[in-house]
Amino acid sequence: MTITKIIPLTRPTRPVLPAITAPELTCLTDDAYAKLAERNRLQRQYAEELETIIDSTRLKDDNP
Repeated sequence: MTITKIIPLTRPTRPVLPAITAPELTCLTDDAYAKLAERNRLQRQYAEELETIIDSTRLKDDNP
């Protein structure tokens, strides 16, 4: 018989990302800007999915 034990994981603090101003983005082509926006969206989505996995290892009373 196999016994599965779930070990609670701690969720790391999200990093504070540097802000980018509109004037700094003016040198980008529309295509490059769209790629950057999509890249940021995918990274955020990935982080949220990982946080969901981490949270699933914790008791409801332990969640932040």
